Amino acid sequence: MKNGKISFSFESGWDSEKKEDSEPWRVNKNSKKELLPFERHEKILNFLKNLEFCVYPESVLCQAHKKLSVLVKKITGLSENPAARKYLNEENNKTRYLSEMYMLTMLPCEPNLYAVLMDQELHELNFCFTYDRSDTKVLEKFLKKAHIKDHRVLRKVFAEYPMALLLCMRLHDSGFRDVNLYNRVLESEENRVKIKYLDRQALVFFSKYSIKKRDEIATMNTLLRESEGVDYFMKDDALCMFRKYFRYVPEELRKDILEDGFTRFNHDALSKISYSAENRKITFKYTGEQKNLEDDIDGYSFRLPKTNVQMSEIGTALHNCVASYAESVRQKECTIVYATKDGDYKICIEVNENKILQERIDRNAEPTAEEKSVLKKWHERHGLNFSYNESML
Repeated sequence: MKNGKISFSFESGWDSEKKEDSEPWRVNKNSKKELLPFERHEKILNFLKNLEFCVYPESVLCQAHKKLSVLVKKITGLSENPAARKYLNEENNKTRYLSEMYMLTMLPCEPNLYAVLMDQELHELNFCFTYDRSDTKVLEKFLKKAHIKDHRVLRKVFAEYPMALLLCMRLHDSGFRDVNLYNRVLESEENRVKIKYLDRQALVFFSKYSIKKRDEIATMNTLLRESEGVDYFMKDDALCMFRKYFRYVPEELRKDILEDGFTRFNHDALSKISYSAENRKITFKYTGEQKNLEDDIDGYSFRLPKTNVQMSEIGTALHNCVASYAESVRQKECTIVYATKDGDYKICIEVNENKILQERIDRNAEPTAEEKSVLKKWHERHGLNFSYNESML
């Protein structure tokens, strides 16, 4: 790491098998495919994690981090040396010193902010922000650019959970202006998760509609309300259907949703509306890259649905709303993959490019240990990763 740039080689301390497996993760000037900033950032963090946990002794990394921290203090004028964030691995409880050094090198004064700037959601918003690596006011400038009010609670949460800034941007774009409602989300890990895992466009659409009809507090209550038998994924399904099929939703159902939230009853009512809107038969056309996701592993068959009728069949078998994704699949906004075993539907998966958005079994439950093992092999074979950056959670 030097002058804000990182370079590495697979030639040293890496056996041939690992080198071959990691070759697609190379980041250098000779790479044929130009990575987007957030993609490059994620791949670098994953590469550094391998070095931290498999190659270099923790004592060596700790000393290197201390020396870099002293240099950061000297260059930036910070009153205290930056302390290593505890990116801990559940298996060996090791501190991720290299990852922290990388962050310090890229943005010394606010290493946590760099992770936000490299996030895919920010990239998809076309959020442009020019920053100087040695600027001690870079966070304040980002908050101003993003229309986020700077206050004590936000600073405290940001120190532990940098992606809080993206949640604030979501709330602002959704029409929320009451700082107390922002804090209600920020100060509760459960509430942060509830907002984080909602489709952004659907969240903005519903919130603006609800705030106009009622007010900010009532809208936030609806978003955070828990309903029996409804998890995050089902609520997200309902929000997406509300936005996508809004013109078909009767006024009475709209009122019920605003008052009662996304209950199981309202969710199923939206599902029926989506099915009626999508009842024409659609035959999906897939790219070569999508077709490559099909595979057979340990008795499980991973396949792509051929039609929207088959997606309805999958949804009926697994008791989920995958049928409502037919139009998104047709427009290639996402890819649905299902897995069968002994001829029965077992797993339903949503993929966007090389990112796993969700993997669920019957009634939106988590996969079993056996299924997780098979899914892991499938991920590795096809270069798939989860949509979140695990190092920043």
